[in-house]
Amino acid sequence: MAKSSGYLWAGVASITILLQLANVNSQSCNVFPGPRQCPYGYNEVFSYVTNGQITQRGCCLPNANKEDRMALAATAEGCETTWCSPLHVPDPCNYIVGDFIVNGTRLVYEEVHRETCSSSQYPTGNRAYCCRPNSLEGALASTYGAEPNEFPHQVGVSVQGHVCGGTIYNKRYIITAAHCVVDSEAPRRVTPVYPKQNYKVTIGTNMWTDRSPKDLYGVEEVIVHEKYSKLEGSEELKKLETGEVKDARWLRTYNDIALLRLDRDITFGPSVKALRLADKGFNPADYAKTAVIAGWGTSESGRVMGYLQKASMKIRSDDRCFNIENYVRFGELRDKLLCLGGIVDGEWNPGNF
Repeated sequence: MAKSSGYLWAGVASITILLQLANVNSQSCNVFPGPRQCPYGYNEVFSYVTNGQITQRGCCLPNANKEDRMALAATAEGCETTWCSPLHVPDPCNYIVGDFIVNGTRLVYEEVHRETCSSSQYPTGNRAYCCRPNSLEGALASTYGAEPNEFPHQVGVSVQGHVCGGTIYNKRYIITAAHCVVDSEAPRRVTPVYPKQNYKVTIGTNMWTDRSPKDLYGVEEVIVHEKYSKLEGSEELKKLETGEVKDARWLRTYNDIALLRLDRDITFGPSVKALRLADKGFNPADYAKTAVIAGWGTSESGRVMGYLQKASMKIRSDDRCFNIENYVRFGELRDKLLCLGGIVDGEWNPGNF
C-alpha cells in the first residue's frame, strides 16, 4: 500500500474488501477468521492481511471439488471496484485496503477501467475497476467491457444478495426479469416476491458497486406480470403438483417480466437515459444479422463480474436452437424469442468488438 500523503485518505475512503463466497460448500472450502493456521486437514489457498496482520485465511480440504476451489480462489484473484477518489490520486488501485497472499506472494492490482464519479465527499472524482494481472476476470473485463456511456439505459438490480440486470423505462420505473424478484428458493418456486427493502438499484455506472450513494436507488413497489408462469396458482406450477413435470427446471418460463418503481425520480444525463421500447410487431431479424447483449453475468468461477460486459452475437433462425434438450420446452414460443450465438455459418460467436 502506498505510504504517501494519500495514505490518510486511503484509510478513510478507500475500499475495504469483504470476503464473500458464492456457491462454496462450507464443509469443503471456507474462509476462517483470525491469524491462526487453517484447521487440521485443510490446505491454505490464500491469506488476507490488514495492517500487517493476517485477519483471514481461505482454506480447502484436499478432496474439495473443482468448483469450490475455483470459487474460493476467485475471492483472492478477483477484481474490485474502488470508492470514488479525488482527482489528484494518480492510481486509485494502490489504495485498496488489505493484501491477499497466495503461495507466499502478495497479489497486486492493476487498473482495467476508470470512470468519473461524484460523492458527498468529492463532487468530481475517479472510480477504478482493479484486477489482478493475468486474471480471468481482468481479461474478460478488458476484452468485453462496455465503454463509458455505451449503455446508459442499463442498471444493476441487487436482490437478496443476487444480481440482475434492468432497463430504465422512464424517470421512475425499471424493467427487469420476474425470476429475479420471485423467491427461487421457496418450495416449488411459488410466489413470495422479495420485499421492497431488499433491493438496491445501481444507475449511471458500468461498475457494479454500492459504494456511491448518488448512484443507488431504493424500490418502493415491485410489480410482477400477472401471468408470469411461475407465480403461485399458475398452470405451469400445477404440472409439478400433478406429476406431469418432475423437476421445476423443466417448467416453461414465459411472461418473465417485472417492474420496479424507484423511491425517487432518476436524474438523466450522458450516462443515464431511458430506452425506447420496440414497436409492436417489431422483428429485429428483419433489420440486423447481429444483436448486442449487455450485462454483468458471472465468470467461470461463479463470481458476478463487477464491470458491465457486452458481446455481439449473430441472430439465428435454424431449428437447432429449439431442438437442444434444455430449450425444447420453449418451442411453441419461438415466434416470441430470439436465438443468438453458438456456431453460425461455421463461425463461433460471440465475437470481440
